[in-house]
Amino acid sequence: VESNKFLSFNYTNMKTKLTYFIVLLFSIMLFSRCSEEDIEIDDHPVSKLEYEVYSRLFEELELGDFVLRAEPSFQSIGELNSRNAESYGIFRFYPQFEDLIDEEFAEYRRDSIVMENRFKSNKVRVNVLKKEEISAGFVDSEGNRTWDSFEALYGDDIYYAVSRMLFDEKKETAVFEIVKIYRAQVNTGVAQGAFCVMEKKGDTWELGYYVGVWIS
Repeated sequence: VESNKFLSFNYTNMKTKLTYFIVLLFSIMLFSRCSEEDIEIDDHPVSKLEYEVYSRLFEELELGDFVLRAEPSFQSIGELNSRNAESYGIFRFYPQFEDLIDEEFAEYRRDSIVMENRFKSNKVRVNVLKKEEISAGFVDSEGNRTWDSFEALYGDDIYYAVSRMLFDEKKETAVFEIVKIYRAQVNTGVAQGAFCVMEKKGDTWELGYYVGVWIS
């Protein structure tokens, strides 16, 4: 009888240990999977937070259904550097950027990345197109380049581009550029750029500062 009790006790212990082991193994596998997903998100050229802030700007500007160029904008006449940030009031209203906007940021903005349609909004619909796709949209059936062709395809004679953004150290403000390219005359395009600062208010982002800086 004692022997049976001993065997029963060992068997119960073994089942308990096995259960603990399975739970531990499952937890490790789950944690590893989450870590891999986190790394995948963090390694993406444009962060999840950037897409969130861009999406809120598009909502604030009420852009509706629009075309966005996949390649970030780079305009030398409106480059977001220390000189221009000072001239257009960013440092005056957002001194936290004074030590962050510099030539290194200008280089960072030139990164040859391609944005994906990871924008999330119930108020706007973003149609992300690469430069060659946008260019092809201007070619009509006879091979002519016209804004009419672009408008027929995408429902408007406007498209946009944005630069990469720079966050302050607390990630409560973000500064970047937005460029609007549109038809001014029958077949003539005009581009204009603005600096934007988005501010985090509670759980959402709001447009805190918007200033036009160039037109061509």
